[in-house]
Amino acid sequence: LPKSFWVQVDSIPKDLSILPADTTICEGGRATLISKIYEPFEYPNVRFKWIPTVGQLTPDSLYNLVVQPTITTVYQRITTAGACVDTSKATVNVIPQAQMNITPPLSTICPGESVPLSLTFTPGVEDIKWTPAGILSCDDCNNPIATPLGTTTISVEGSFKGCPTSASAQIV
Repeated sequence: LPKSFWVQVDSIPKDLSILPADTTICEGGRATLISKIYEPFEYPNVRFKWIPTVGQLTPDSLYNLVVQPTITTVYQRITTAGACVDTSKATVNVIPQAQMNITPPLSTICPGESVPLSLTFTPGVEDIKWTPAGILSCDDCNNPIATPLGTTTISVEGSFKGCPTSASAQIV
């Protein structure tokens, strides 16, 4: 007697690479990990699982993932369909927030007086810019002298490895 067999062939999409495979964000930033589009009806049994779950902003069962890690993290997407398995990886590098501090953070002076300000910051901070203009002895130095006309908030901004950083102080 003839015998019949039922054979199921499992398959997954050919290119499951994650883009970007290696990316850098500023602390507090987000990265979207994506892959080439495929036709889901051609792979009805495909399932996805992302690890680790730290920093994930979207469900770990989706094809693409939005993340906001606090430290550099290697994400893996495990794709399965029956006996077929693929593990793709992507690294999200996180640049830590640089520190900036103005001393003194709060000053009280009489009208017409000045306050020397001192800026300390994480080594590597660049592009220092103080505001508001017109009341500081310089707008791109580390130690300006402020001569405000009234109560004023003094701000300073900079960048660290391409990521913004800032601080402020108040003069009353």
